[in-house]
Amino acid sequence: PLLDALLQIQGYRETAIVLDAPSLATMPISGVFDTSNVEALIALLPRILPVRLTTDADGTTRLQRAQDKK
Repeated sequence: PLLDALLQIQGYRETAIVLDAPSLATMPISGVFDTSNVEALIALLPRILPVRLTTDADGTTRLQRAQDKK
């Protein structure tokens, strides 16, 4: 699940990663990821999952459910 992956990624970065919707935690994600550039990995998430990223002033990365395009 996404939450498990993010907990692993969090160990390689100083700023927090926050899921803004609890339902995001169980999104399926799998694979082998290169931990040498976790920022690129995080930036990839909206391409493979229906999420969008925002970054707070303190560097916290927030994952939100992507809105359907109308």
